[in-house]
Amino acid sequence: QLEWLFRLSMWSVDRLALLGNNGLRVVEGAGYMGWFLVLLLAAFLLIHGWVSAQVISWTPAYPNIDASLTIIFNASQGNAALNNQASVWIHSGVLSPKSVNSNDWLFRKRPWASPDSSTIMQPLGNNLFRIKFKIRTWYGFGPNENVYALSMVFRNFSGSLVGKNADGSDILI
Repeated sequence: QLEWLFRLSMWSVDRLALLGNNGLRVVEGAGYMGWFLVLLLAAFLLIHGWVSAQVISWTPAYPNIDASLTIIFNASQGNAALNNQASVWIHSGVLSPKSVNSNDWLFRKRPWASPDSSTIMQPLGNNLFRIKFKIRTWYGFGPNENVYALSMVFRNFSGSLVGKNADGSDILI
């Protein structure tokens, strides 16, 4: 009854092996330059992933909307606007199917003009700040709401300094 699944998986393995062999022939045909380009591409992808992943870290790695979430913000990374600040606040909302674009945050925790004790982050030292919350409860959306991403920036109390990604974009989970 599951023979079709076995045949499909074997066909997929054969196709991947063929694709790999053809790619290897192209690289080998280019001599040392081909291998150099492969290593250069691999290094770029590793470095890009490592650098872009340092602005925030969070646990659990794949949160659902009912999870407790811990976010650690590294103020010395990204655009580093909050480097060496004593206090940092999070400004955050969610992106959902109702969002018009990636800047249309819904269910914002607080308005920009009024940060409060629920959005201040705990300083950990070395430009690291932490906040913990239950996602659905903290943002206040209902059980039928679909959420694509949590969108956030970090700020000083007055909002005159804003921590974002190095390219100036908002930070997404």
